[in-house]
Amino acid sequence: MKKRMTTVLRELMAQDKIIVHPGIHDAISAQLAENAGFPMVALGGTALGLQLGFGEPRLCLEDLLTVCRYITAAIDVPLKVDAGPGFGDTVQIQRTILELERAGVASCHLEDCVFPHRATHCIGVDPLIDPDEMCEKIKVAATARNDKDFVIVARTNSMKEFGFEEGVRRINMYLDAGADAAYVFPNNMEEAERAPKLVNGPCCFNNSEGGTMPNLTVEQAQNFGYKFITYPGMSITLMGIALKKGFDYLMANGQTDFDVNAGGDIINLMRKFGGTPEMCDLELAKDAREAARKNK
Repeated sequence: MKKRMTTVLRELMAQDKIIVHPGIHDAISAQLAENAGFPMVALGGTALGLQLGFGEPRLCLEDLLTVCRYITAAIDVPLKVDAGPGFGDTVQIQRTILELERAGVASCHLEDCVFPHRATHCIGVDPLIDPDEMCEKIKVAATARNDKDFVIVARTNSMKEFGFEEGVRRINMYLDAGADAAYVFPNNMEEAERAPKLVNGPCCFNNSEGGTMPNLTVEQAQNFGYKFITYPGMSITLMGIALKKGFDYLMANGQTDFDVNAGGDIINLMRKFGGTPEMCDLELAKDAREAARKNK
């Protein structure tokens, strides 16, 4: 019997080594990450908002669920998602957890920012809720689970405004309230090194492309004591870079500049992900049966 992805994630967390997982934005980027050997993938709010074309602050729960269903149907590694403030208060968070479970998601993170999600989050202005209120949200999320292996990650955005010590205090409150892991955003390398030693649970480090936090290598993150390291904007950023370069070149030169053979290789790989060989086998078998009937 196939293991639930929540159980697979718990087993990964029980191992000594750090869990390296890239950010993806759709089913094909998730499949490419799995094909590269990553043990799990992450769907960030920024990546999802950009993929859908209207930005993270305008996302609703159904936007997230729709994309999650496509992704989890396409891969055999755990998916962790950014659930932001949980799409509401405690009543809404209860539904958020249940629906993410039904969509095949293995983990989500919940953050202590206000709802609705503010657009100013993108420029570093991030109003936060009271930590006691966040604790109530975490308690509800933890008890809402039908699958107790579902991993709830608490996130605090408080270190930038209120300082490192306050961020540690808040995240430990959230862990005490029932979160399984912690997402902290240290301001510099010294804080990045100290955080896992002061946080009372597994820590996730966020290597955000273009962000204000320090970037760590995998080796540094493991030595500091982080359980996870993620690159939330990786796939959407790489896609944007490659497409801009390719489209600009085509417009300027009247032809493409990528290796035709390499292009064919990736198309064939993606066709494999999409089930083209199996679909072709079914159609060819049907054609053969029909031809045999006509020749009787």
